[in-house]
Amino acid sequence: MKHHTLRPTWHVLNCTVAMIGMLVILDSQSAIGSALSDEFKGNNIAGGTPSYEFKGSFAATQEANETSGPPALVQVDLRTPGDPATLQRAGVQIYAQLVAADGREYVLVQANATQQATLRHLGLSPRLLDADSRAATYYLVRPPAVGALGQARLNLQLLSWDGRQGVARANPGQAEDLLALGFQLQRLYPNPPPPIQARTQLLPTTINPEARVQTMLGQVSVEAVYYFDGSLSGEWPVTIDGAPFTLTTRYTRTTTEIKKATRYVYEHFLTLGLPATFHTYFLPGSTDEKRNVIAEQAGLTQPERIFLITAHLDSYSENPYYLAPGADDNASGSTAVLVTADVLSQYDFGCTLRYALFTGEEQGLYGSEAYARAVASQGENVEAVLNLDMVGYDSDGDRQLELHTRRGNAADLRIANLFAEVVSTYGLDLAPVIEQDALGFSDHASFWAKGYPALLAIEDWDDHTPCYHRTCDRVGILDLAYFAAFVRAAVGTAAHLGCLLPLDGALQGKVFDAQSQASLPGALVQAAMNAAQVYTTTSGIDGSYSLALPVGTYEVSVSLPWYADYSAPGITITGGQSTALDVGLQPLPRFTVSGTVRQAGSGAPLLAIISATASPVAPVQSDPATGAYSLNLPQGVHTLQVSAEDYFPQSRQITLEADLQQDFDLEAAIANYLALVMKE
Repeated sequence: MKHHTLRPTWHVLNCTVAMIGMLVILDSQSAIGSALSDEFKGNNIAGGTPSYEFKGSFAATQEANETSGPPALVQVDLRTPGDPATLQRAGVQIYAQLVAADGREYVLVQANATQQATLRHLGLSPRLLDADSRAATYYLVRPPAVGALGQARLNLQLLSWDGRQGVARANPGQAEDLLALGFQLQRLYPNPPPPIQARTQLLPTTINPEARVQTMLGQVSVEAVYYFDGSLSGEWPVTIDGAPFTLTTRYTRTTTEIKKATRYVYEHFLTLGLPATFHTYFLPGSTDEKRNVIAEQAGLTQPERIFLITAHLDSYSENPYYLAPGADDNASGSTAVLVTADVLSQYDFGCTLRYALFTGEEQGLYGSEAYARAVASQGENVEAVLNLDMVGYDSDGDRQLELHTRRGNAADLRIANLFAEVVSTYGLDLAPVIEQDALGFSDHASFWAKGYPALLAIEDWDDHTPCYHRTCDRVGILDLAYFAAFVRAAVGTAAHLGCLLPLDGALQGKVFDAQSQASLPGALVQAAMNAAQVYTTTSGIDGSYSLALPVGTYEVSVSLPWYADYSAPGITITGGQSTALDVGLQPLPRFTVSGTVRQAGSGAPLLAIISATASPVAPVQSDPATGAYSLNLPQGVHTLQVSAEDYFPQSRQITLEADLQQDFDLEAAIANYLALVMKE
């Protein structure tokens, strides 16, 4: 496994304590580990595999009390796998679990003075980072790995540094200053709910190559990724709300531009026939509503199982309000989501595929945090999140990409292993490296914080774009072949995650008279897999029929009046193939039902209509002179109905197994009865 070292780091040239924090000067040529104070160096902690992990949130909100003091931000080293459980017994909440540059683990917790004493009593070593976390906003911060920062003075409280990332207390303005210097940010939030246990045992552990998935991968072209990326990064105008518009920036703090960008992808999802919605939230200190775009491809058999394919849509540069093309960061990941939706929406899946494009990522994962919080509050069973961030740059041609998971998290690792297996199984020109380093700084971390399995797929960070957060981040600097291969891997991973339903087969044949061989139109053909899955059709004028059926075993039945019912169990339907079944129906024996229809009492013959319900035989009339009638019917059970004007009708059920006589005496209706009496 490759471990990253950060080439540009910080050098503390001057450190003055003030109410606004510490004055930190950054120098891209020096080493932070040697420059930071002994206090900060002490943050490297002992390793250990926790019994659970979740990343992401700390900003305390508890009120102080007289005996325990205010809630504080505390760092606790993890030395044994049981340490997280010990922290829970101490009554503290674990808000962030992190991995240092050398692979060691530690957690950030909220603990007042009494709780800190309890931790010490239990053998742990809490280290105070911020004595009063009330009204504080904390960020994880990571300096850029390439590019000169120069020297910059920031009024910022850097509370810890582990050689890889730091914890800073900052307001949104200070966070924007860090963003302008190329830092990655992840805001840490308070009070995450307990981790949600998705049904991870249902995720595939191995895959076999499927012809349909191979076809899907073949639908991803260099031309397609170039078109989508160029459209999103402002290389040419696109149509939004029926009018041309050029997306020169997708900076979240803009008004028109970010709304146009979200509208553009929203409209694209609608063209695919996918229901799409805007999920809204607010950035801190802003009354301008921001929105994510969510589209859903509902599962046909297990819709409660949900798989997310995500990316952040927003961009940033040194001139973000006017020009932030963000072709790699992150039009490339957004393109991957759009192309994946293009391809997979053509197929049927048993599970639900949800496509999510977030904004507010660059400011600290605001959009995805709001959405993950909403998903968790609804108790949705998200089994996997595939997050795609910067997937288009490869300058050294080694085709390497990184798959980031939490350490020892089986659910995360299954997603990563599946991604790597897709690359291998389908012969994609990529070299995935799995990093169990709990790296945040992208939207997957918002789902980790809520206990959901998630994976970050990203280009090799040791070879990431030199135009990161710069106006030169345009489609022309991308390696389109690498980019397309990365998108194919995403498509294949999502396809194998999402319960791809077996390809339908078909049942075809003809229905005919078994004695005369004449074609029989109008026969009812039914194929039943079970009581809930019954498929029906009728034979055409030439007796032919055809049914598209999911793969499985069926009982096929055919029925037609005048013919004996036909049934054939154990008919197997194979995907992509047609099963032939011609059916000869045996005509039923026919018998005659005859008799008379007369007036009750007098015995006078009546003109009446006699019919057999559910029979194709036309009704007949009785002879008005004699009351006689005759019907020719097939063997079986019939209901005879007899009616005459001014008389009460009668119905009678008969079982016809031989010629049968049935006489009817009809009672006169009241008005007719009175007329007859007066006539007499």
